[in-house]
Amino acid sequence: LVGIYQRDHGSYAEVEYLDFGPQAADISWGRFPDGGSAVAFMQPTPGASNLSTGVENPVQALQAYPNPFSERLFIDVGQVAMPYSIRVMNALGQVVFQAEDLREAPFVLERGALQPGMYTITLRDSEGRWWVGRLLGI
Repeated sequence: LVGIYQRDHGSYAEVEYLDFGPQAADISWGRFPDGGSAVAFMQPTPGASNLSTGVENPVQALQAYPNPFSERLFIDVGQVAMPYSIRVMNALGQVVFQAEDLREAPFVLERGALQPGMYTITLRDSEGRWWVGRLLGI
């Protein structure tokens, strides 16, 4: 249980609370990837990044160029099992682009309406493997 209380004339009034309910041992719930909008149950990673959901599917570095990019970004999918999906999130963790059932090699992301800034791109292939990259749109 987590609560927020406000002092009120010598006592405290409850403002808001969240009850997490029953918990399973050695399971955590967090944003995946770090700072992203998606949340997932995963093995605990105290003091470390939430970039892996277990050793059976380690996250790999996404190969994309040019970085920074201005008009289009090329994403290398040479080791990716088709089809794959891509999600692009801005620095606030908001999904600004998402596509599934992709088979293009390489994948070309047109900047279009994407504002200048940092982006996290996650790619998941048909075998459940993950690739993650951080890129700068200028």
